[in-house]
Amino acid sequence: MTKQGQTYRCRVDYPRGHARNPMTDGEIVDKFKSMAVKRMKEDQIRRLIDTVFSLDDVEDIGKLNQLMVFR
Repeated sequence: MTKQGQTYRCRVDYPRGHARNPMTDGEIVDKFKSMAVKRMKEDQIRRLIDTVFSLDDVEDIGKLNQLMVFR
């Protein structure tokens, strides 16, 4: 309720990130970076993102596991 006594409502049937309202790759990357920067170095974040977006070409999935080690 506002100071003037008005009430506003907004219904969101499918929040951002829901299958019917998906996030873009850029939004996912930005969200990941904003959380990962607290525990990972910038270079590690970049390499992890690059690896995830090229999983079809990764011969050893262990590489992905190695990149997910936190400091």
